[in-house]
Amino acid sequence: AALAAEGKPEAAIAEFKKAAELDRDTIEPHLLIGDAYRAMKKYDEAFAAYGAAKKIDRTSPKPHLASALARLDRGEVEQAIAEADQATEVNPGNLAGMILQGRVSMLPRRLPDGGTGVPPVSLERAQLNLEAAVQRAPDNIEARYWLAKLYDQIGDKDRAFAAWTKAGELAADKPEHAKIAPEIAEA
Repeated sequence: AALAAEGKPEAAIAEFKKAAELDRDTIEPHLLIGDAYRAMKKYDEAFAAYGAAKKIDRTSPKPHLASALARLDRGEVEQAIAEADQATEVNPGNLAGMILQGRVSMLPRRLPDGGTGVPPVSLERAQLNLEAAVQRAPDNIEARYWLAKLYDQIGDKDRAFAAWTKAGELAADKPEHAKIAPEIAEA
């Protein structure tokens, strides 16, 4: 992990592979291998590592979430949605899965008519997942942030204002949210 943090993903991968050999029943080394490959933009190798993690623990949403994020990196929205679906299927109450499902469902993609956009059913799925995430964890800034963006996207100004306000209250004076704080404040 230290090697990965130092920007030495190749060396980190070698160490993660050793860890995977030492403990064949844990998914963490495979997830870390996948994340390192993802950082290097070697997505096929990342997907192989995430696939190995899925085989080890079929009940964990983590490999599906990691794979969905890699799919987003490549602009593969439909595949990211499918991976997020799998994450929420293996663990329906997983907060990260609900948030990611909502987030990816809001993204434009190729439509059957050849155009690009977001199907209404996807926006409904996003709303269901993000509202459930906020109910489950009312103080989760990420859930509030994406729910506010969704309400903006569907034109529900009153609920958007309320969600942005709550997100702003939650993000106030928290350095870990510095990246999204300006957007929240502007909204």
